[in-house]
Amino acid sequence: MSEFDTQAREEQVGLGDLDLKFLTLRIGEEIERLEIKEIRRVVDSNAADNLSGVDFKFIVESKDKKLLRINSWALWNKLREVLKKAGTIQSTVSMEHTGVGLYEVELRKN
Repeated sequence: MSEFDTQAREEQVGLGDLDLKFLTLRIGEEIERLEIKEIRRVVDSNAADNLSGVDFKFIVESKDKKLLRINSWALWNKLREVLKKAGTIQSTVSMEHTGVGLYEVELRKN
């Protein structure tokens, strides 16, 4: 195996997996309400969509089984700042991508 090979892994798909929806946040897009259930760091040294300069990205999962991949330091830093102020990961936020490298993230009332 070369250094670029990854280990294949199989996982059984359950009924709950069929409800997963993937969110995007491209320039001009907004997520009005995202109730965060958890945030996972996904480490993959070969992934092209990792955060710049590191071997990982973040996946935000909402309470209604929506997933948002974060591979922008600008977005991660805004979200991290808001969650630190809230004092908890399980918060409700709104997000908007206003331009290249520009994001607005605000804490929402539950």
